[in-house]
Amino acid sequence: MNVAIVGFSFYFNGIDFITFFLTCANTLLFPILIQYFTGASYGDLSLNLVSLHMPQLLNYNYIYCSVFLFLSVIFNYKRNEYELIKLKFKKRKEFTVAINNLIAIMFTFVAFPRLSFASSANERFAMLLPGHAWNQLVIVALIFNLPYLRTKFTVKLTYLFVICWFLINGERADVTGLVFGMILYLLIKNSGQTKFKTIIRNVFIFILLFLFLVLLNTIATVRSGQSVTLVEEIKGLLTTPTTTDVGYLYNVAIDYVQSFGILHGQLFKANIISAIPFTSPLGFNAITEAVKYANPGGEPLLAMPIMDYGTWGLFLIATLDFIFFRLFVQYKNTFFKYELVLLLCSVPRMVWYGRSYAYSSILFFVPLVFIIDYIVDKYSK
Repeated sequence: MNVAIVGFSFYFNGIDFITFFLTCANTLLFPILIQYFTGASYGDLSLNLVSLHMPQLLNYNYIYCSVFLFLSVIFNYKRNEYELIKLKFKKRKEFTVAINNLIAIMFTFVAFPRLSFASSANERFAMLLPGHAWNQLVIVALIFNLPYLRTKFTVKLTYLFVICWFLINGERADVTGLVFGMILYLLIKNSGQTKFKTIIRNVFIFILLFLFLVLLNTIATVRSGQSVTLVEEIKGLLTTPTTTDVGYLYNVAIDYVQSFGILHGQLFKANIISAIPFTSPLGFNAITEAVKYANPGGEPLLAMPIMDYGTWGLFLIATLDFIFFRLFVQYKNTFFKYELVLLLCSVPRMVWYGRSYAYSSILFFVPLVFIIDYIVDKYSK
């Protein structure tokens, strides 16, 4: 039934934010199912450190996704999203584009000051500024220059530099989101076209996406010190290190509630506070590590509603999440178009690593860069 939810979303919404969001949520079930039936997966999940709560996982995921999909159909998310995507970006001056490039490059070094293929998680995230989410400011700056990616060499060079630096430092979630988000943006924008040329281009895009996923999986394999073969990397797409680790944390969330009870909104409050870039409240990772659960890094989408409120929290948080996302397609102007493109690029991070980074970007970084661009446009020659 969980796979059917994605199928229903594709039927009602086509290729859009909702379908992509639900697809990413369901990908976390694959490595857990494989571990459950075959005992072969990756990392902490394969070690059986926590019992597999398969029935509950399937039920919880179905509740959240079905509520989210139902609301998207009732409140016509697809039509509003398409109208906003079709809106043209405002043309920026050369100096403004250069400022956005500079922001992206500067905060790449702030987020990842070391260049290392084998650094630990603690080293990778030893940011030069306090707080968190500075890597998301890089993504926001790139999004503001998205209209010039085809035409300006400096923008292409900045994109290439950022993607390479992030991947070398092992940061796959942001790069995955950026690439998939940009492609999703193009697919939505051209969704009304049925020309043969458009169909061929879409097939080519999907081939590129497949190769890109293989590349990301290969990078993860190299970082873990294992040998790389093409066949194993393709087989490993169903049990990628990222989805397997986050799938393990799904089980941790359920196990925590069974062992210690619900948190009565503690994670929800932490997510709201952590939207402020300079803050680092105690969240999912700190709470689970405090009771000796192994934590490979990540925060599953449903961890917060499960641990905070139990089953009824899935209905509540699915509704709140949808209302939050729906607001950003309600108003048809350039500012909210930037917010929508950011949402498209933030799906993997939200689903696999929690909402806090995305909230920081949506509530602070997009407005900040928008104001900077407005001022530079207005006063530069």
